[in-house]
Amino acid sequence: MNKIKSGLAILTIAMLAGCQQQPNAQDIGMCWNADTKETVNSMVKNYVAEYIADGIAKNDKTHTKAQITAWVKARVITTLSNFYVLTADPVTGNVTCGADAAMTFKRGDKTYTGSGASFTFAVYNAEGDNTMYSVTSRHSLTQMVDDATVSPDAGSAKPSPASATQ
Repeated sequence: MNKIKSGLAILTIAMLAGCQQQPNAQDIGMCWNADTKETVNSMVKNYVAEYIADGIAKNDKTHTKAQITAWVKARVITTLSNFYVLTADPVTGNVTCGADAAMTFKRGDKTYTGSGASFTFAVYNAEGDNTMYSVTSRHSLTQMVDDATVSPDAGSAKPSPASATQ
């Protein structure tokens, strides 16, 4: 009798393991649909601009943080590429995704360019058929800014030796 119960338990577990729900293509597609790309790019741009503005605000005592942030946001361009799925929950339809980010910040006398920031974000189903987005890993975005290459803008005056170290 115990052998039968053990056999049934093992058979039931094996059957249940084979019946796991698979994520559907629509849920997986949430990682790279147009709304997701636009929203996540906006979030990344805001985060990158805030990070740059924080650095500028430490040395700029003549402008408010809001003024600096607005100035930076007007000069930052972010692009995302290589969207991919990390996980998909077939029950909730929520997905964890990843993408690569690149940025350009045109300061006027210099252009800062960064790339290679692979980051993760999540897409959640929310109340009222809405969707929520969350950038879950930001370290690579700050690293992208910190590692950005600097080049003088074409057509601008060459920086003086004193400003070349800035």
